[in-house]
Amino acid sequence: MDLPIKPIMPTDAEVERLDILIEECAEVIIAVSAIKRFGYESKNPELLAIACTNREVLTREMGDVMNAMNLVMDNGDVDPMAVIDRSAKKAVNIKKWLKHN
Repeated sequence: MDLPIKPIMPTDAEVERLDILIEECAEVIIAVSAIKRFGYESKNPELLAIACTNREVLTREMGDVMNAMNLVMDNGDVDPMAVIDRSAKKAVNIKKWLKHN
């Protein structure tokens, strides 16, 4: 009888990197939602004195996601070449689903 394979759980460092990636992706979702509701050039009315436009917020958050992705790839959690390959394939495949580009 074969024994069940025990999964290898991520290390504390791997979990930390994944948590950072989760957080940054969530912040992109929030920025995109604000753009869809209020437009690219709108600002948060509660923060007008210091607020960036929604476009600037999205730009910043996308940069943060790229940094989190690099952190995961640079530490060998995923294969960077596999990510690049997948991105190239997605760039081709997504064209059939785009309505406006």
